[in-house]
Amino acid sequence: MSIKIISSKLNMSNIQIQGKALIIIHLYYLDTIHEYIDYIKCIPEQCDVLFTSSSLKHHTVLEKLVKGKSNWYIVDKQNRGRDISALLVAGKAYYNNYDYVCFVHDKKEKGSKLKESVHSWAHSMWGNMLGSRNYICNILRVFEENKSVGLCIPPAPLDKFVSAALINTWYSDYENTVKLAQKLKIRNIPDINEWPEAVGSVFWARVSAMKKLFEVDWSYDDFLDEPLPVDGELNHAIERILPYIAKDAGYETITVMNEEFMENRYELLMDIGKRSLSLLKQNTNYQSVYDIFTYDERRDALLEFLKRFKNIYFYGAGKLAKQCMEAMKGNSECLKGVFVTELHGNQEFYGLCVKEWNTGLLTSEEGIIVTVGFNTQEEIVKYILDTDKSIQRSQIFLWI
Repeated sequence: MSIKIISSKLNMSNIQIQGKALIIIHLYYLDTIHEYIDYIKCIPEQCDVLFTSSSLKHHTVLEKLVKGKSNWYIVDKQNRGRDISALLVAGKAYYNNYDYVCFVHDKKEKGSKLKESVHSWAHSMWGNMLGSRNYICNILRVFEENKSVGLCIPPAPLDKFVSAALINTWYSDYENTVKLAQKLKIRNIPDINEWPEAVGSVFWARVSAMKKLFEVDWSYDDFLDEPLPVDGELNHAIERILPYIAKDAGYETITVMNEEFMENRYELLMDIGKRSLSLLKQNTNYQSVYDIFTYDERRDALLEFLKRFKNIYFYGAGKLAKQCMEAMKGNSECLKGVFVTELHGNQEFYGLCVKEWNTGLLTSEEGIIVTVGFNTQEEIVKYILDTDKSIQRSQIFLWI
């Protein structure tokens, strides 16, 4: 998935967009409507707007917003299915008449601890979908100038309490997302190891990219009544499957964000990276970005090497040896000893005796893992082979 920075400042609003655009806005929480008014006010005249509401109180407030707007509408919906039914049931009679559709909705925390996080997430969604008049026009230009783009989504949330941008967010939703993919006849079934790109059911889309979702005759009965579980239901599958629907239709998904959000996200990621590496150094034997990015590859190669030999020895007893020991979890019983070039007093490594290297210490059924720094590994390999001509290079593994 690619990322695109959309300008809020570059004035493209005087350029006529050829396609028709509809913005669907679902507002449920009466006490937070004021937080979204500025986003709503910046919607260009050329975009039609559809508000959905599920109560008379909401309808009264929305009537004030649409007053004097000939292409702004209100549709009442049942209080079932939340934002997803607002899109797929209440909005069904509308979006198929357009080329592009945007969908946004409000959010509210379920506990005071998450108030700041959910507030930040909500404004991230709205700001990266409806950031300004110019921003909206520039997103539409992305669709008009890039026929391969079918779906634009905001970045996943990220702060001290919500880490969706950095973790696998399938949670309890993988199986029901696969079932939904099968129902929609999506050819590219999601992979559980491939993290979901879309979280939050907010997007800009080319209507043709969402055809398999939009053409289903959804009803309120398809969705559970309140209270809706936190995870594992149709709503949660639909928000995660959007990029797969677009891909199945031959389109790509891009993450879009405005300049201010990009700057703040960069600063946050740098802070997270520094703190994470610091914690790793303090509490583990992993010291660098290299250790993190290459761990899986190095561990897989290590385990393949271990399969070939009855007994294993380390050459080196420092941090890299400890790191390698951690990577051998479940296989450490084959480690029989540790060698070093020069022994200083009595040394032990996880209860194993540390010895100075000498000729004749290895048989053909035994392997040795060099666990010293980059700069001296090849030197150690040469030393081992020079001092014991019976050892083959294939018996030596470099834990790099």
